[in-house]
Amino acid sequence: MQIRFLFPFLLIGLLMIGAWIGYSRYTTKQELELAYTIIPSIQVVSLNGEFVDLKLQALDNLSVLIYFNSTCSICQSEAELIESTFRADTLTRFLWVSSEPMEEVRNFAVESRLDSLSSHHFFLIRFTV
Repeated sequence: MQIRFLFPFLLIGLLMIGAWIGYSRYTTKQELELAYTIIPSIQVVSLNGEFVDLKLQALDNLSVLIYFNSTCSICQSEAELIESTFRADTLTRFLWVSSEPMEEVRNFAVESRLDSLSSHHFFLIRFTV
C-alpha cells in the first residue's frame, strides 16, 4: 500500500531531475554559442600561405590559442611541455600564433616537434598600419 503511494512521487521527482539536467545542458550550450559570437574575427596566415579566420578554426574543436615568440626561452619550454603532455590528445586543437617571419615559425615548429602533430596548427599575424 505504501509503495503504491510513494511511486507517483518518485516518478515525478525523477522526471523533474531529468528536466533540470536537460535544461542545464541546453543553457550551457547557448552560453557557449554566445561566447563564440563574441570572439572577434582575426585573419591570420597559415604556414601554407593560406588566409585563415581564427574564429572559424576555434569553432570545430576545443581550441587553445597560444601567442608565442620563437626566440623566447619561456615559449620554447612551454612548447616542450605541451608536446610531451598533449602528444596523444587529438580532441584539443592548439593554435600557435606569431608575428615573426614564416621561416622562423616553421623552424620553431620543427625544433619543438609540433609540426608532425595534427592537432597543432601554426599561423602568422600580419600587422598593417
